[in-house]
Amino acid sequence: MLHSNSELNELTSISLIGFNKSINKLDKDSALKITRSGIFLLGCLKVPEAKRMTLMSFTPQLAINLIKSLCSYIDLFNIRWWETYETVCLPFIFTKIVAYNASRDIQVTCAGLEGIKFCIQQFIHPNQALLLTDSPDSSLQDMAEVLQQCTVSVHWEVRDSAMEVVLEMAQLSHVRFPPFQQLLINSHLIEAALSAFNDTESYVRASAIGVIAAATPVPFLWEHLLTFSDIPVISSCYLVLQQDSEALARRAAAKALTLITQSGHFPLDQDRTTLYRQMSSAALSDLDWEVKLQALEFWQVMIDESLTQQGILDAKEIRSRLQTALSELGSCGCLHVLLQLVDDCDAPVREKSIQLLHRLRDILATYQSLDLNVWQVSHPPQVETNEMSGEEHLTPENETIRKDSDEVIDEILSVNDACLVAGILTNKDPKMRPDPIPVSPVNAHDFVNRINLMDMETMLSTTTMSSDLHIWKIAFILTQIAHDPIATK
Repeated sequence: MLHSNSELNELTSISLIGFNKSINKLDKDSALKITRSGIFLLGCLKVPEAKRMTLMSFTPQLAINLIKSLCSYIDLFNIRWWETYETVCLPFIFTKIVAYNASRDIQVTCAGLEGIKFCIQQFIHPNQALLLTDSPDSSLQDMAEVLQQCTVSVHWEVRDSAMEVVLEMAQLSHVRFPPFQQLLINSHLIEAALSAFNDTESYVRASAIGVIAAATPVPFLWEHLLTFSDIPVISSCYLVLQQDSEALARRAAAKALTLITQSGHFPLDQDRTTLYRQMSSAALSDLDWEVKLQALEFWQVMIDESLTQQGILDAKEIRSRLQTALSELGSCGCLHVLLQLVDDCDAPVREKSIQLLHRLRDILATYQSLDLNVWQVSHPPQVETNEMSGEEHLTPENETIRKDSDEVIDEILSVNDACLVAGILTNKDPKMRPDPIPVSPVNAHDFVNRINLMDMETMLSTTTMSSDLHIWKIAFILTQIAHDPIATK
């Protein structure tokens, strides 16, 4: 009936929109009937040579509406495969739609990939995963091949949508669907994600880094990355964290390094100097507050690791163990980062750093270790803290810099715009930040002295309020404007 009938196509789309608007008023039986009808109609889209109707007889918008509507009904009414067996075919149908439209229609392709992701996330039939190793020609193998093709699409939207599907597969491969691990390797999707670290679009880079981060807790996938990949994973994350121009990718790289450390891929006996320098630089120097916040998540992992390694259980040796833990955290730069970020310009970053300091202070207070006399003997001060006065900073080198500052400013002002642009264009290796400087160690005595002087409860309460405003103020203002009849006039 829909063959070459554009008016009926449009009427079907309008009917779908009407059903979606009344979705909350339907009972489950009605939802099941609509779902079965939608799957039948969508099934006619999967093969362009179908006798009843061809793919070209459907408008792209109808295909998109069908995919989104089916996912909405299945999700809202919690429809499972035993309630309507037609849903078992959904991954196969979505795969065929993506395969056909990959080079024809970007929106339909992305909608189909979203449908595949939906099926993998909560609706795929268990037997399809369990029988995967014995069925090399199964629909899931076809799906992996289509995903591989989409990861090299000329359209970044398709590449990003495909990476999001691969990310879902990597996350579920650890516990729920272990056969996905072999599927990801055989179809070279893991290598595709690693190669996408250099993609021209930041969304794709971030999704690809997320795939690698999701693979780190899975021993089989991580060993494959280390053994068979020519691209070094950790070095690639460092490069993105330091040089990528987009905060989205840098945040994903910081998260990946956090998960790599948390998964035990940086043993304690391994040199972590570069790791500490990179994460310290990200926390203190990055221009994006979410990157700094993710870097603080890394330092939280380091705090947990340090305290766990000391085994804070024995009351007899608790002070010496705390001293060892604080010394480790001070030498790697963690304590310096926390003390510096309590004055950060971004409220969420301040809040997180104060929370971590508050936690450390509570641990010290629990074991009566806030007394400065505990820390004076065995760990003399290693570096100066920010408590130094202004006169202490006036070294001959700093005085020279001050004398030359006016000359530098005059020189910059005297250069015309053309020369400045030429200088930028000739820079072969631009970087978002300079090379990370060595970490600044802080000893236990200085740290305890600093936190004893802080009124953390007051700082935390005021910062939490500022943090809420920092994140929600724009949405709040827009909501107020939308509901204020006077403001909208």
